[in-house]
Amino acid sequence: MLPEGDIRTYETLTRFTADLNRLHRAERRRFSRAVQEAFNPAKAG
Repeated sequence: MLPEGDIRTYETLTRFTADLNRLHRAERRRFSRAVQEAFNPAKAG
């Protein structure tokens, strides 16, 4: 059960987290930007 007020909108798998952690800083930034543009276009700009 989630604490009151917490809404989980996604869950990451161990494999995803491991792959993400292996990215270089610049690669992680590009990935983060791509996610923002794809799933939250209003915040991407």
